[in-house]
Amino acid sequence: KGAITCDNADNLVIKEGGQLLHNNKGLMATVEKEIQGYVSTNEGWYTISSPLVQNVELTNVKDLMPVGGDYDLYRYDEPRSCWENVKDVTNDFTAFEAGRGYLYASKQDATISFIGEINSESISYNLTKTEGINLSGFHLIGNPYVHNIYKGAAIDDENLVDGHYTLSNSGAWEVNVSNENPIMPCQSVLVKLIASGEVVLNKTNQKPLSRSSDEKILMVGVSNEDYEDRAYIVLDGDYGLEKIKHQNKDIP
Repeated sequence: KGAITCDNADNLVIKEGGQLLHNNKGLMATVEKEIQGYVSTNEGWYTISSPLVQNVELTNVKDLMPVGGDYDLYRYDEPRSCWENVKDVTNDFTAFEAGRGYLYASKQDATISFIGEINSESISYNLTKTEGINLSGFHLIGNPYVHNIYKGAAIDDENLVDGHYTLSNSGAWEVNVSNENPIMPCQSVLVKLIASGEVVLNKTNQKPLSRSSDEKILMVGVSNEDYEDRAYIVLDGDYGLEKIKHQNKDIP
């Protein structure tokens, strides 16, 4: 409420925090994501994703790459176990792929705008789990819709380890042991595959079933003067979600 404006059929604007539930193919819109500029290079992180049907050329996303501005945009390449920066001319990173997540930081405040046909159907694609590398099977999955989705409902959980990571603005990869937290429009989460294979993102805002109340979970916490962090050991099943390094080197 208050985050969606529409002057006419060709001028639908979904602002930060707005959601739209629809089943109409061919619906055109401008979808905005607000970015607050960073002061410290360790902080000011965001995950972003495209809500549009087609792959979107980076140059078509308004305010994404300001001329002369300080920004960074990354995608994760699982087989090579590395974050690829769009500024590296040796890769083919030129577009946002539907359903894929990205990391972004900008020194300037910005309103990133995706303009085009918004997605109205499910998305499926094959993802890799490469043995013998760091972060084997990890992928950054992006919400491809203009409404909240949930892992375990919209994101097919059959080939995924329980739990997932979200990225805070301070650069912390925060573990979620529950699937009850929403993944908002233009937001991404880091998930881990059990094996190489297909992952399906379904167009639904349905919430998944709650975890069993008798499940055994052990929490371990660490902290320093500025930050704190938590890890969880969930005694359930054969696969686990490893603890990973933060984007902010000062977080323990």
